[in-house]
Amino acid sequence: MKPRILIVAVLIAVLLLGSTAVFTVEEGTLTVVEELGRVRGGTSSPGLYFKLPWPLSRIVSFEGRAQVFQGKEEQVLTADQYTFRVRPYLLWRILPEGVARFHQAVGTPERFEGQVAGLVRSLQNAEFGRQPLAAIFPASSTGPGLLAIEESVRRDIAPKCREQYGVEVLAVGFTQIGVTQAVLQDVYNKMSAERQQLSATLKSEGEAQAKRIRVEAQARYDSALAETGQKARAILAQAEADSSEAYRSLAADPELALHLKKLETLAVLLKDRATMVI
Repeated sequence: MKPRILIVAVLIAVLLLGSTAVFTVEEGTLTVVEELGRVRGGTSSPGLYFKLPWPLSRIVSFEGRAQVFQGKEEQVLTADQYTFRVRPYLLWRILPEGVARFHQAVGTPERFEGQVAGLVRSLQNAEFGRQPLAAIFPASSTGPGLLAIEESVRRDIAPKCREQYGVEVLAVGFTQIGVTQAVLQDVYNKMSAERQQLSATLKSEGEAQAKRIRVEAQARYDSALAETGQKARAILAQAEADSSEAYRSLAADPELALHLKKLETLAVLLKDRATMVI
C-alpha cells in the first residue's frame, strides 16, 4: 500500500473515531452520558458536548417535555360502600437535574409508567375509600369533590416520584367516571334532600329575620307614639296655662270681656256677609 493511501486511511479513521467523541443536545431533550458502564451525568442545555469515543461511551436521550400517562379503568369503593369506575391520568416530566436518576431507576418512560400505575392505583383507592359518595359528588360546595381528591393524590405521589425517579408530577386526574344507575339515583335523592333541607333552613332564617324586623318596627312605632303623646300633653298643658292666665285677666274687667266677646260674635256673623264702603 502506498504511503499516501495509508495516511489518508489513517486520517479517515481518526475523523470517524473523533466524530464519535462529540454529541449534540437538541432543544427539549435530556441526555445522559454513560462512560465505561457508569453514568457520568446528564444535561439539558442545547449545544455541542464531548465524550469518550465509541465504544467507551454511550448516549441516552429522553423527552424533556411533559408527557401523559393514561391509566387503566379501575373500580373504586367509597367509605359508604358505593362502587364506581374511574380512569386516571398522570401528567409528568423528567426533571433536568433528575435525568441521571431516571435513567438508573427505570431507563425508559414505559417502565416508569408501568411502575407508577400501581402507585396511582393504591393512592386513588385509599383516597376514595376515605370519602362518602355525597362528599365526592356534593350537591353544594361543602364536600371536597373530585378536584380535591385529584389534588390529594398528586400531593401524595409527587414526592415519591421526585425522590425515586427524578420525575415531577404536574397533575393527576380522572378522564372517565363510570357510575351505575342505582348510584346515580341515590346521588339524585341525596342532592334533592340536601336542597330541601337548605330551602327549609333559608325559609326559617327568612321568617326569623322578618319577625325581628317587625319587632324592631313596632318598637320604633311605640317609641315615636309615646314621644308624640308626651309632646301633645305638654302643648295642652301650656295651652291650659295660657287660657287660665287669659281668663284671670278677663275676670278682672268683666265689661271688657263682654265687649270682646261681642266683637268676636259680630265677626263671625258678618263673615262673608258685610261690605265695607269708604
